Amino acid sequence: MEHPKEPAIGYPIDIISHAQSEYQLTAAQPTITTTTTNVVQPPRRVSCTDFLTLVVTSIILSIIFYMMVFGIFKSPSVSFQVNSVSVSSFNDSASQMTANWNISFCVGNPNKETVISYDLKDRFLLAAAVLPFYQDPMDQTEVEVSLAASSVHVEKWTDDAISFDRTRVGEVGFNVKVQAMVRLDPGTEIETKHSVLACCRNLTVAFWTNTALGMMLGGSRTCETHLETY
Repeated sequence: MEHPKEPAIGYPIDIISHAQSEYQLTAAQPTITTTTTNVVQPPRRVSCTDFLTLVVTSIILSIIFYMMVFGIFKSPSVSFQVNSVSVSSFNDSASQMTANWNISFCVGNPNKETVISYDLKDRFLLAAAVLPFYQDPMDQTEVEVSLAASSVHVEKWTDDAISFDRTRVGEVGFNVKVQAMVRLDPGTEIETKHSVLACCRNLTVAFWTNTALGMMLGGSRTCETHLETY
């Protein structure tokens, strides 16, 4: 038999359900932890092809630089050689020498770019002068020079040496010097002036017996050249 007036003991069902639902909603969510690792890439190795390319490029640049510097700053040069020497009316006595000389020079411009101009200089050898002339690159110019020495004074020891060689050997060695002023144009805007001295040493002239005629022996002789900048 029921007793409606007695109070019920316990909790309402709807409250329990609500509490369970609230607990489920407020339950702690699991934490997800991620770890980032920095991977260090190994350095890139230079391949053989890259190395060869670098070497070839360096060589090419070095060659270009060398050619530019050498082409611009290289020292210009000139060349002289004596092709022939002939002597007539040669006489030496009492420290006096008389002779007529005919000397053939070959003047060369061995430069591939430089233009050379030879100007008249106020110095003469035995009253001989050479007219100015102009040379393009790689040109060669034949120059004929006639020298007349009339009673030119020479030192006694020089006169004795000439007489001895001419009498005993029939040959006499002479030195010839050529001095000129040259203008060099290397193909740039800068033209330079130089004094050139050509020294042609030990030119052996053979004299015919009992004559005053002589000719150079041994063919063409190259002369030493020296350039001095003004």
